[in-house]
Amino acid sequence: MPQETMKLSAVDTTQVLDLVQQYFDLLLKKDYEGAMAMVLQLRDGSLQEMSPEMRKHYEVGMKVITPIRYELENIVFKTEEDCLVRYSGILFEKEDPTDKRPNKVYYAVKPVRINGEWHLTVADFDDRNSRNSEIKI
Repeated sequence: MPQETMKLSAVDTTQVLDLVQQYFDLLLKKDYEGAMAMVLQLRDGSLQEMSPEMRKHYEVGMKVITPIRYELENIVFKTEEDCLVRYSGILFEKEDPTDKRPNKVYYAVKPVRINGEWHLTVADFDDRNSRNSEIKI
């Protein structure tokens, strides 16, 4: 059965943008603990901390690749439990416009709205967010 279309307002967009900006700020300050605390897992409709294995995977990634800034690529709102924020980490500035070296890495977080409040989540193999999504990247 198809899910009902989510009703959004400008407040929803602002709340998600604010969450993402807080997350970027923590990453830029290298406050990885603070950034990790903002990103949860959605399991059976409830928010939970990341599993230790997933947390370690994300922490290693944050510490090994340290962009100089983050840029929002796009936000897709589908349902309250199936949204996507895609962003990039800029690794270095290109001084020459003909420089063909890649200088971005791409990431995504999945905002969810539970009881009217937005949270950032990641999807893993057991997470409903990672299966049958209609979001196209």
